[in-house]
Amino acid sequence: MLYIALAGFDTDLWVADHFPADLPPEWRLDYLSNAVDRLLLTAAQLQQPTMQHWIAAEAPPSWRVVVPLSAPLPPPGTWSLPVAHLDGVVLERGVEASSLPPELAVCRQFAVEREEVVRYDGAADPLRLRELLTSHRDKTGDWLLLASGRAAPEVVRQLAIIAPLLGIATA
Repeated sequence: MLYIALAGFDTDLWVADHFPADLPPEWRLDYLSNAVDRLLLTAAQLQQPTMQHWIAAEAPPSWRVVVPLSAPLPPPGTWSLPVAHLDGVVLERGVEASSLPPELAVCRQFAVEREEVVRYDGAADPLRLRELLTSHRDKTGDWLLLASGRAAPEVVRQLAIIAPLLGIATA
């Protein structure tokens, strides 16, 4: 199963290219949730009051979060993301699933060391995206494609169209 997430949405370059100039920062997540269903958010981003409020009060029920984890891991009991929106964690190099706090051990895990995470920051070129998907089509189990860069929203949209045509199930 292929999971597609948007990464890096809050960089200066991305903000300048994709959000209307008069859009207040606190409305960016609403704006973004109309285009994508899954975001990669760091633990620091999740601790921001605006993010916590939006997730708790305004996030659509279908909206999901994937969180990258690197050492050191957060202490047990300190995870503040509503479990309903946590779709998975990215285990960066050196992080073992066995070391996850109990509240994170039960969610989907994508391990960088097992090549279950693919990062793509290129153009929204259908041929390049087809080649990328074809080269990973034989992956067994779940894998995560993180789209970033200027073309990320269009990449996410096109991947959702191209993957099923290639027989790749998406979630």
